[in-house]
Amino acid sequence: MMKREDWRNWCAWRALEETDREAERLARPVRVEATAQSAGGLKSDQVVGLKPEVVAFLTRRCARLRERAEPATVKWVEARRVPRLPGMWVMGLLAAAAVVGFVLTQLGQERELNLLALPLVGVLVWNAIVMLVAVVGELWPERKGAEPSERDAGWLVRMVRRRVETEADGEEGLRFWQLTGPTALRLVERQGRVWLHVAAAVLALASAVALFARGWSREYRVVWESTLLTEQGAGHFFQGLFGPASAVFDVPIPLEALPAMRRRAEVAAAAPAPALPWLELYAGTLLLGVVFPRLLLAGVTLWGARRRFQREVRAGDWDTWARSLLRATEGGEGVLPMIFPGTGRPPANGERWLDALRTRHGGLSRFEWICPEPGAEEEWLAGWEPRGPLLVLGFFLVTTPEVEVQGELVRQVRDRVQAGRDPVEIEVLLDAMGAPETWPEERSRERLRLWRETLGGAVTRILLLTRQGLREVSGDRATEGAGRDVSEMNHGR
Repeated sequence: MMKREDWRNWCAWRALEETDREAERLARPVRVEATAQSAGGLKSDQVVGLKPEVVAFLTRRCARLRERAEPATVKWVEARRVPRLPGMWVMGLLAAAAVVGFVLTQLGQERELNLLALPLVGVLVWNAIVMLVAVVGELWPERKGAEPSERDAGWLVRMVRRRVETEADGEEGLRFWQLTGPTALRLVERQGRVWLHVAAAVLALASAVALFARGWSREYRVVWESTLLTEQGAGHFFQGLFGPASAVFDVPIPLEALPAMRRRAEVAAAAPAPALPWLELYAGTLLLGVVFPRLLLAGVTLWGARRRFQREVRAGDWDTWARSLLRATEGGEGVLPMIFPGTGRPPANGERWLDALRTRHGGLSRFEWICPEPGAEEEWLAGWEPRGPLLVLGFFLVTTPEVEVQGELVRQVRDRVQAGRDPVEIEVLLDAMGAPETWPEERSRERLRLWRETLGGAVTRILLLTRQGLREVSGDRATEGAGRDVSEMNHGR
C-alpha cells in the first residue's frame, strides 16, 4: 500500500524537476543517476499503471535524490506540506463537544432528575438522522472533477485551500499545489467527517460521565411526569428505550417502580427511585446508540478515505512520469538516423526534435542527422545503408505534402529498408511549432489528414510535435485531438 508521505515526496521532487528546466537546483546527472540506481531492472515498457514495482521505484528514487541533492534543495523538498486539517481545529472541536455534552445534563431539578426531561431521546434521534445521511453520503458515487469547487466545498475545505494557496512560493510551490491539492482537499473533507463522528461520540460520553461525576457528591433521585403518557405507556416507552442496554449490560429496568415515581402537577412523586440503575441504563443506551455507531462510522469513513486516496493517486499520470524517468536512462545502443530531406542542413530547432524523440525512445539515444541536398535524394538513397531498428524522417506540418514529392521519398526509403534483412520501423515527425497563429482547429486537422493520406501505409507511425510534447497521430479521433493541440498551442492556451 502506498504511504501518504511517499506520495508527498513524489510530488515535491516532481514539482522541482518539472520547474527546474535549466537544472540549476537539481543537476541532470544527479537525476539520471538516481533513476538508474533505483530502477532495479524495471524498464519503461514494463510500466503499465501504478503497480507495486513502480511505487517502489518512485519511492527509492526520492531517497536517492535526497542523498545526492544539494542541502538547500533537500530542505525545500522537506518543507513542502500536503494540505491537511489544522490540529487546533480538531482539538477545539473535541473540547467543544465535551463541554456541550456536560452542559446537556444540566436539566432537571436540584435533587430530582426527570427521566423524560433528560436529552437522551433527542440525542438518539438526532444521531440516527445524521448517521443515516452519513451512510448515504459514503455510498453515493462522487462527482469526478479536479477538486471540490468553491461553491460546493465546505467552509473547512475552503479555509485549508486558501491557506495553502497563500503559502505556495514560486513556480515550484504552485506546481506542488497542482499535484497535491485536488486529492489532498478531498482527503481533508473526509477527515473532517471522521472527526465530526468522533466529536459526536465524545459529546455522548461527556454527557454520561457528567451525570456520574455529579452523583459522586450528591444523591440523585429520579421521577417522571408527562401529559401524554400513562403509567402503562411510560412502561412500554422505557422498555423500548432501555431494553437493548439492559440486555447487553445485564442491568434490569425497574419498571415496577414507575407508578410511585410519577410526579403530577403540584403533587410530588410518592417514592422517587434511586438514580443509579437509571443512570447505568442511560449511559449504556448512549454507548449502544451513539458512541459505538459513531466510532464505527468514523472508522468506515477513514477506511473509505484511504481507499479513495489510493485510487485517486493510481488514476493519475504517475505511470507516465515513471516511464519518462526510465526512458531518460535508456537507449544508446546504437546511432539512429534522423533524416531531414531537401535542405542540406538540420532545422533551426533540431535539438528540440531530438529532445522530444529521446523522451520517447530513451534519454541516452543518439541520433545522426542525414540532410540530403535538394534534388539529391535519389543519389543519397543509392549509397545509403540503413542501420539500426529505427529511423525517423522529419517534416514541417505547414508544408503541403505531395504524393510525388514527400510521398514518393518515404516510399523509396521504405523500399530501401525492406531490402535489408533486419526489420526497421519508420517514424515521421511533423513539427507543428511553425503553424501560423491564424490557423483554426479545422485547418490543422485537415493538414494532418492530408499528411496521413500522402504517406499512406509507408510508415510505422506519425508523430506530432507541439509545445505540449510529442504525441502519436493515428486514426480520426487522434487526428482531431492533435488538431486541437495545434490550435491551442497557437493561441497560447
